[in-house]
Amino acid sequence: MKKLLGILVLGLLLIPTLAMSGTFKDEEGKFGLKTKKSGFKFHLNFMDHNDYNFQYIKDKTKARAGKYFQRFEVRDGDCFGDEGWSDCDTNRERVEFSTRPEQRPKKNQCYGYSLMLSKDFIDTHPTNTSLGQVHQKGGPTGTAGGLASFPPLIQIDARQGYLFFNWHELSGSATNVIDES
Repeated sequence: MKKLLGILVLGLLLIPTLAMSGTFKDEEGKFGLKTKKSGFKFHLNFMDHNDYNFQYIKDKTKARAGKYFQRFEVRDGDCFGDEGWSDCDTNRERVEFSTRPEQRPKKNQCYGYSLMLSKDFIDTHPTNTSLGQVHQKGGPTGTAGGLASFPPLIQIDARQGYLFFNWHELSGSATNVIDES
């Protein structure tokens, strides 16, 4: 499989402020990113990662909002797991963060989410390359392949050279997509 490289400018933060305040390791040694003015306290990587998989970079020329952006890089063989799941056993590669506190669906909530892919980015047809997703406690549930499934409310995939926004109805512009349902 070819090297996957994506620069992900990610703001899973409540608008209008997309500010981050630094990295940390929790009591179990898990890598995290503190947030401020977002409705979340932090984002935590529950499965582990290699040093090159995630960088928190100060460069306001590349950051869409603020001074910092997050850079994710996934290479062939970058699989991780936890007590309930193994990407290595299921032929998957990923780096991801989960937010705390979890937000239950109530009233309107706004999320900012920006992506910038490197010029040498290649998606890995015929598999899906998920570039980001938003899950929510109390959101959709079901089964997939006989296993419990908790599909995201929002998912952005790269397939066959195109980006797919897996939402039910979209409006806005090419640079500012809005779900008005």
